[in-house]
Amino acid sequence: MSVPSPRSLVPPGLALAAVLLALPAGTHAASARTCEDVLGEGATPFQITASGTSCSAARKLASRVSKVRGARFRGCSYVSGRELKLTSPCVRSGYRCRTTARVGDTIRVRCVRGGRTVRFRM
Repeated sequence: MSVPSPRSLVPPGLALAAVLLALPAGTHAASARTCEDVLGEGATPFQITASGTSCSAARKLASRVSKVRGARFRGCSYVSGRELKLTSPCVRSGYRCRTTARVGDTIRVRCVRGGRTVRFRM
């Protein structure tokens, strides 16, 4: 009499479900990296995170977006009344950026380009 192997006792669907449950809930959390802040004058980006791109590219993008809009600086930010805002649409280096939340005097910004995401506050 032969003894069944442990593999034959587990249905294939159940084994797949166990493997999927063991994986992280989202790839964003696993691949997002925290980058250094950009130092400078005016509205400077901080709490920069990059997913699918390097910190160097994320910091460069955040710096470009945070510059004042107009011909001289070619940024996306401006002040309306007492609030910091982004132009709409704001597209820099192929990333589409938008304000996702206002927290006190700062805004949260998310920039997306395909599977790449850069988030920061300013």
